[in-house]
Amino acid sequence: MDFIWPMLLTPSEPFTEEGWIFEWKADGIRLELINDKNKGIQGFTRHKTNCTKAFLPEFETLSFSDDLILDCELICYDPEEKRDSWEMVMERFRLSQDLKIKYAAETSPCTLIVFDVLYYKKPLLHLDLMQRKHILENLFENTPFIQKVSYLDTEGEAFFEQIKNLQLEGAVAKKKDSKYYPGRRVDTWKKIVRYEFFNVVITGFRKKDFGLLCSFERQGNLKPAGIIEFATPQNRREFYRRSSNLKGNEDSLNVYLNKGIPAVVKTRGLTKKGYLRTPSLVEFL
Repeated sequence: MDFIWPMLLTPSEPFTEEGWIFEWKADGIRLELINDKNKGIQGFTRHKTNCTKAFLPEFETLSFSDDLILDCELICYDPEEKRDSWEMVMERFRLSQDLKIKYAAETSPCTLIVFDVLYYKKPLLHLDLMQRKHILENLFENTPFIQKVSYLDTEGEAFFEQIKNLQLEGAVAKKKDSKYYPGRRVDTWKKIVRYEFFNVVITGFRKKDFGLLCSFERQGNLKPAGIIEFATPQNRREFYRRSSNLKGNEDSLNVYLNKGIPAVVKTRGLTKKGYLRTPSLVEFL
């Protein structure tokens, strides 16, 4: 069986509408699980990177009798944060040594959150989503490693409120009669991300690729917060206008400002080390 390029989602705000279902958007690695009767089980990222080895201990717990392709999110659960952790699953993804992989599978096991079936004995892409969901429901029983995602009918705004209360990554809205279009970004699947907003101080900028150095101000001191790589063209122009008379020292990589520029960013939260995750510049203060 050949790899099927995953269908992609369109950004959206929360909404309530009949004919749609709403799922939890897990914070992990989009993974395509392929069970081939001749080649066994393999896992691929949405960019077709084979990551079977890094998660082999968990994959070896699976057993399917027929050719099968599942669309999933691979997550690690952080017991301290009491939620799924993108950092933890990426640490697993980067492992290559057998002993480290075996140890990590015991100390930070992963779970496959399955939300679609693309192939079961034959291609299923032409079927409506709810027909594929019905097939998926009968394929396997939930275990600690592999679980079918639950969903709510119609009430997307109420569902997203629960996502916010639990401080989860976000929600996914899917039209019930949606077909599966490999590799395409479609408006029948929508992602609704829970963003957090922070006040920061921009302290400099990168010389080459666009990037604004930013910090948190804590009791008069600045603590590095990361690099802002996303900003609208208008905000980029406004930054360079404001910073034109504030340039101070520089090194081979960055130009530093004599005076910081306060701003607001939106982000998917903070890393364990307290840095902003993929921050985007919203406005200047």
